Amino acid sequence: MCLLHCDVIKFVDGEVMGLFKKDRFQNTKLRKLSKIELLEIMKKQEEENEKLRQQIQLLTNELQEQKMKFSSVGSLAEAAIGISGIIEAAEKAADIYVNGAKKMYYEQQEAYARYQQKVLNIDDKNRE
Repeated sequence: MCLLHCDVIKFVDGEVMGLFKKDRFQNTKLRKLSKIELLEIMKKQEEENEKLRQQIQLLTNELQEQKMKFSSVGSLAEAAIGISGIIEAAEKAADIYVNGAKKMYYEQQEAYARYQQKVLNIDDKNRE
């Protein structure tokens, strides 16, 4: 059983740091621990370190995913702007085509009206 609470100890590069260094009583207590108890403390600290490493890895992965999402959102916005430009160009081309078709239709209507007028004039002359 661990005599000391594991939160009191911090391991940095294999050295015991923290409250033990500051407090002689704790330091004396640490010296009185058996090797097995010291190993238990080290084992618990190593387990906690491993959990923290896993948590860091998980958070790092989540951060990468968020960065990718923001990157893709930016790419989507750029694509939308590009598509918007394409759509505007297509609308302009369609307007030009429709206006040209309307102009041609009206010109043909006028030509047909002139033709009909000529035919009517010829019929009128023939009747006279």
